Amino acid sequence: MDKKMKDDSENISHQLSSAKENFFASVKHPKVNFSGKSKSGEWVLEYQADSYPAGSGESIQLMLDPSDFRDAAFTILREGEYEPILAGVLQSIAKQSTHFYDVGANIGFYSCLAARSNLALTVTSFEPNPTLWEKLEGNLDLNDCRDRVSLERVGLGSETASYPLYVPPDTGSGGG
Repeated sequence: MDKKMKDDSENISHQLSSAKENFFASVKHPKVNFSGKSKSGEWVLEYQADSYPAGSGESIQLMLDPSDFRDAAFTILREGEYEPILAGVLQSIAKQSTHFYDVGANIGFYSCLAARSNLALTVTSFEPNPTLWEKLEGNLDLNDCRDRVSLERVGLGSETASYPLYVPPDTGSGGG
């Protein structure tokens, strides 16, 4: 690559990065804040969990991948909340439970929410998509609940078998 092409590429990359930062800074929801960047350089979204009717008053943090517009963090950024009825029910149940199973954990929104709602709760998260494991582990670390959450890198079904996992490219890394 010649010097001009390299300089142009770096300039475009810098402009895109600046545009993302300006966009993130312009988002204003009462229960959503940006708490900086993670160790890996991802934006970190802080979300007040008490926005749910049975809320714990706790906040949870999620790494934000701006290229995955369908994950929980981006939905919170866009809409100010994520599945509020289900999350409220989950928090109520988690407060009274000793163990929670998150089947299809994706980036760990429900695993983190349950673990933050009840500090005595243990969680088992099942997620077969390897592109999500790093995000899930990062979100568990951000929420100081990694020691109470076991990540099982498998899918669940009615029989023991191995199948290929297909994630359509247009659905983002989470697959919907």
